[in-house]
Amino acid sequence: MSSSRIKFLGAVSAMGGGVIWLLLWIHFLLTHGLTNYDEKRLLFGLTWIDSNKLAVIPLLLFMLFLVSLRAWQRESTSRLGTAGYVIALVCSALVIIGQALKFWRVPWGYYPPESYWSDLFAFQVGVILTFVLTPVLSLGLVLFGVDILRRKPLPHGNALPLLLGIVLFTLPWLHESIHAGLFGLGWGVLGYILWRTARQASIRSSSNA
Repeated sequence: MSSSRIKFLGAVSAMGGGVIWLLLWIHFLLTHGLTNYDEKRLLFGLTWIDSNKLAVIPLLLFMLFLVSLRAWQRESTSRLGTAGYVIALVCSALVIIGQALKFWRVPWGYYPPESYWSDLFAFQVGVILTFVLTPVLSLGLVLFGVDILRRKPLPHGNALPLLLGIVLFTLPWLHESIHAGLFGLGWGVLGYILWRTARQASIRSSSNA
């Protein structure tokens, strides 16, 4: 696959993943509630636990976005950027595993008793993975974004919004936080920026051919 196609694919995955994340976040708010008290509602026959299960889909798209972002950076990279990319990619995969361990054993459309969570070893492992690796993932994204800003593989005007979009990912992204919607919003905006830049580069390339 050509570099330009990878860039477009990453942009689409970022925008699509952002939209899916926001929809799942809204579903969580409507089924769990805005407070710490669990209202245990159903929406379309699904619980907020089910929306957490489905969160692995946008997270996988997020990994695809990272690979595409690497294509933007490949022409001008450094050890800092490479380290940030590897950290972010590996931690993304482990966070996805943690998310699956936390929720995928619960039957669909079902709220288990509170004792279920304390007795489930896989859930405890998943909590540790997501709790420990989320800030490490954020660090990798910031390093990756700083290197892009410094080396400017993108047009200068788009470099700063790209970094700001990545910084948004460092905010609490778990569905338990009301701020989690910022993750999907920043992700979608960043995808649009990448799509527009890729489109402009494609137009310039066609004009010069």
